[in-house]
Amino acid sequence: MGRGLIIALLVLSVALNVYILGVHSGRLLHGAFPHKPPHHEQTRFAEPESPFRMLRHAEELSPDSRDKFRDALRAGLPKVREDHQEKRRLRKELGELLSADQLDRQAIEAKMSEIQALETNQRELLNKAFLDALETLSADERRQLLKASDERRAKRRERFKKRMEDRRGPPPDDGPVDMPPPPEDE
Repeated sequence: MGRGLIIALLVLSVALNVYILGVHSGRLLHGAFPHKPPHHEQTRFAEPESPFRMLRHAEELSPDSRDKFRDALRAGLPKVREDHQEKRRLRKELGELLSADQLDRQAIEAKMSEIQALETNQRELLNKAFLDALETLSADERRQLLKASDERRAKRRERFKKRMEDRRGPPPDDGPVDMPPPPEDE
């Protein structure tokens, strides 16, 4: 092949890619693709919120139960705070390792493993404190707490949806209308 042909094919390829990118971006911006729910709505299983958010929902409980729940949850937090401060220190050290003139892969991997182990331990401590706090509540109070959590989560989801609609308009009702039907198998 001649040099001119190669340059012509290269220019044609670039032009075709720019055209496809433009068409795809335009369709995406104008809502031609089916609406995909936000990531937090794509989970298959309902899960309780974080213990810190549940602490906020304790307002729904009676004053006595609320105080017992909060005290039990807060009793486990000092160690979590210590671990958090240690994690901040380790991340600062990791940043120093990453910005060093010579990259020391083994030291970086060791520091990342330390941070991961600390995060796992922190999550376990938080879960233990949360379960200890839940043990102070009756079954009805736990249901009440979860109901308040679900209601607030639904309100947050609606606010999120509203913000997204304000940004890009409502999702299309029945997907793209200008797409041809799928090919038929023979």
